Amino acid sequence: MEVKTKRMIELGLMAFVAVIFVTSYAAFNNNGAPPATTTTVGAVNTIYVYGTANGVVVNYTSQALITVTNKSQMSELNTTLGVLEANGTVNFASYNSTTYEAVLSGINTYQLYLYLSNSLTDANIIVGGPAYIRLPGTINMHYSASSTLFPITFPPRNYTVNLARTVPIGSAIPIKISAIIETNGTIFNGQIKLTET
Repeated sequence: MEVKTKRMIELGLMAFVAVIFVTSYAAFNNNGAPPATTTTVGAVNTIYVYGTANGVVVNYTSQALITVTNKSQMSELNTTLGVLEANGTVNFASYNSTTYEAVLSGINTYQLYLYLSNSLTDANIIVGGPAYIRLPGTINMHYSASSTLFPITFPPRNYTVNLARTVPIGSAIPIKISAIIETNGTIFNGQIKLTET
């Protein structure tokens, strides 16, 4: 066989292999389109439940809401909050026509209430804010269409609830609870709402 014929056969075979490679690559990779995926979504049967329980205050967040019922004390409260800001006990305090909002450092909301009550003359103030509470492990709750009580187990963790007035840490407070549960009685996707009664 002549060298030229041999070269033509090699060239033809290389072209054939290249065509097969390109077409198989395109066929297997679907021309660069993303691979198809299938997602199966199952419906979750949920039930709305509600009830009440005593929660125990275990701590407060760093936010406090201060309301002065006697507007003549505003100047004195401004001065006191300025002193607390200067010494680092309050990081920030702002007034919005009805209440002060303070960000605390080093004291909790209840301690701020005690301090302001003792510092202001004729103090008639309300200090509230978000509190961390611990619920009992099991709470008897109503299904929305039934008056029969059913025990629902709540995860053992701290829950946040806004308190209109602070109470000492360790105090029990009545809490309204609403939750969405699955038909097996477990809380669905953390869907729990707490409000002070």
